[in-house]
Amino acid sequence: MRLLVVHAHPVPESFGSALFRTVVETAEGAGHEVRAIDLQAEGFDPVMGAEERRAYGSGKEPADPALLRQIANLRWAEGIVFVYPTWWHGQPAILKGWLDRVWRPDVAFHIGPKGLAPGLPQVRLLGVVTTLGSSRWFWSLAIGAPGRKILLRGLLACTGLRTRTFWLGLHDMDSATPAQRERFLARVRARIARIPVLPSKRAAVASPPAPPILPTNRETQMARVTLSDVRKAFGTVEVVKGISAEIADGEFVVLVGPSGCGKSTLLRMIAGLEEISAGTVAIDGTVVNDVASKDRDIAMVFQNYALYPHMTVAENMGFSLRLRGEDRRTIAETVAKAAASLEVAHLLDRYPRQLSGGQRQRVAMGRAIVRNPRLFLFDEPLSNLDAKLRVQMRAELRELHQRLGVTSIYVTHDQIEAMTMADRIIVLREGRVEQQGRPLDLYDRPVNTFVAGFIGSPAMNLLECAPGPEGLALADGTPLGFAPNRSPTRMTLGVRPEHLHILPPDAPRGLPARLRVVEPTGSETMIMAQMGDRAVTVLARERIQAQPGDFVRLLPDPGRAHWFDGDGQRIEAA
Repeated sequence: MRLLVVHAHPVPESFGSALFRTVVETAEGAGHEVRAIDLQAEGFDPVMGAEERRAYGSGKEPADPALLRQIANLRWAEGIVFVYPTWWHGQPAILKGWLDRVWRPDVAFHIGPKGLAPGLPQVRLLGVVTTLGSSRWFWSLAIGAPGRKILLRGLLACTGLRTRTFWLGLHDMDSATPAQRERFLARVRARIARIPVLPSKRAAVASPPAPPILPTNRETQMARVTLSDVRKAFGTVEVVKGISAEIADGEFVVLVGPSGCGKSTLLRMIAGLEEISAGTVAIDGTVVNDVASKDRDIAMVFQNYALYPHMTVAENMGFSLRLRGEDRRTIAETVAKAAASLEVAHLLDRYPRQLSGGQRQRVAMGRAIVRNPRLFLFDEPLSNLDAKLRVQMRAELRELHQRLGVTSIYVTHDQIEAMTMADRIIVLREGRVEQQGRPLDLYDRPVNTFVAGFIGSPAMNLLECAPGPEGLALADGTPLGFAPNRSPTRMTLGVRPEHLHILPPDAPRGLPARLRVVEPTGSETMIMAQMGDRAVTVLARERIQAQPGDFVRLLPDPGRAHWFDGDGQRIEAA
């Protein structure tokens, strides 16, 4: 377990310092990964003054480097032991101050066995080593209710805690004999040794014992991502079924597919927000299955923007830099540069509630940009915007990628977004890769009927065919008049809507059809027609003088036809 041991009120060369060292050494000897912090040496005063309380009440995040280090420590930890050898009347104030300052609402931490925050490890207050009242040492383990609410009422009023009390006063230990001190420390060692050495929740897949942290100091902000037989199961249900793919440096790859195909789950595994059931995810050749999300050097933009409502635009964009401990000037310059590139510089003093949907999305992207990551991840970031704004934001996202050149993985169910933005598309269905390639390659040469019907708007028309007396014919017996060189018993003809030509009803060629809906859009006309028992779509690149109910003939372009066998797999016409 990653154990954070906090020494809250140290006195040099006192018995309290010896107690702190005992806790750390015992935890390390028991196999825990320990990070020991001395709040006084860190320059961190756990008790807030009146001025700081006013700032806390206003919702502003202080830029105190010592506080930011404590927040970073908390993000790392899975369990905490709090050591503060002080008189009883000071203990509630110290613990309350540390909780108030470090467990801030906008950091989204919660104490307790169920204290999970999205994308963060579980953090539990495992124990408190202190004195209470007259010569009592207090140990608390496994707080059952949300611990912050209980502890803020004061330690003397704690209820619902399973405790073990020793009648040996810490303040008496300074005058105690060496034998008395050793007996007391022996009890402490025994209690610390009982903390279970639990594996990290992010260590479900076997990996080297000390997973590497990806370097962040580099000249080029790009990364190569390799997925090798990646699988994800929820209980007995496997939702990602052995996906393998290679994403090159600087490439913009779009994962596209219908709802439930596993695309967002795959993205979250790359981000480190979901455990990987099997397979590996590697960034620049380094397997990151057990590397914490915060150490993967990535930035993620979510569908719901995930902006802090009580922070201004500038504070939202610069929050990650504050957590790193960057100085104010660096934060201000970085935020200003990103805001200017996204055209939100005039909004830096506003709050999210004062922004439009498009402006909020720009701020969310700006927050990702200022981190200067090697990998961008986008989880359907435009789905909450209206149609006109989506078109605008698609262009801006693509321009942003061309300017930054950072490797990007984008998830969407909208194949128009995929076609217009991607260098390469990976089409998913039911947890598997159906096809991957450049957008126009998928459009011109779909490998099966699923990809053919999914890529392209309007969708490809798919007509079942079979041999007839006059050659290949539709299901209702209407002869096609053309066929591929190799014709299996059953096959499917695929025709893009723009490759169906409308002819008069008395034309010698074409397939008879009746128009059902005519939608003129100005530069083109969309037509829905009935051909036998099948509905087909026609996209005319001109204005058509036709009415619903008219009879016409539809002529497929033989040179643009797509053929698929009985299993839906592509057949080459030649």
